Amino acid sequence: MVEAKKNLHFLVVDDDESSADTMIDYLHAMGFEKISRASNGAEAFRAIEYDSTINFIISDWEMPLMNGLDLLQRIRTKPTKAQIPFLICTSPASRELEKVLLAAESYVDG
Repeated sequence: MVEAKKNLHFLVVDDDESSADTMIDYLHAMGFEKISRASNGAEAFRAIEYDSTINFIISDWEMPLMNGLDLLQRIRTKPTKAQIPFLICTSPASRELEKVLLAAESYVDG
């Protein structure tokens, strides 16, 4: 398990700095060290294209420029990136069922 943690490079994508900080703090507390950050889907997509070591994405749903679902869909179309595990987070006040169905149709991992 320790070796697996060293091989994971997370990309946390969230336009809310406090939410991103919380997620990063949780990952650090669980022993993960390689964590990058992006403030929207467009920035995240550029990071994924630039850094081939990113191999796990945790993304907010609602963000400017490119939301989490659009990011997921773009990544799933890239043969070299399509298998990256992708977790989408969203506010409990949002249209949950609709969002879950859309994400499932795009092969979200969680």
